[in-house]
Amino acid sequence: MCMRNTERQMSIRNNKHLLLFDIDGTLLKMGGAGKRAFENALEEVFSWENALGEVSFAGATDLKILRQVADEMGTQIEPSKISLFFEAMSKHLKNEVKALVEKPQGYKPQLLPGVKELLGRLQQMDHVHLGLATGNIQSCAWIKLGVF
Repeated sequence: MCMRNTERQMSIRNNKHLLLFDIDGTLLKMGGAGKRAFENALEEVFSWENALGEVSFAGATDLKILRQVADEMGTQIEPSKISLFFEAMSKHLKNEVKALVEKPQGYKPQLLPGVKELLGRLQQMDHVHLGLATGNIQSCAWIKLGVF
């Protein structure tokens, strides 16, 4: 038996839905600020210059990327250094974002087309709950979202 369109719509509204969004490349673009902050933190905390090489950020958490870089450098990272690294990365990301926003010309962080409208409409729906599923550490996620 096929549900009629109105029955299907009522069924959808009666169920709760959780929609999760990634940040980078899904909601916004930061012009490489996150990667530059990562590189600067690697240099500050571990004295590793140009350590990212061809490391892909796609689909990975910041911790996974850090561990991958450490593996490529032939070392393991002490837990205390991981905390220091993420503190440094947050600091560098704030600086990168501030420079992009304050620069009179050139690249600016941007929401992707339709994001604001889509999130606005979804937020008005009682049966829809929104969230983030991102590889960013929490402080960096808020720095990126805070631009908008």
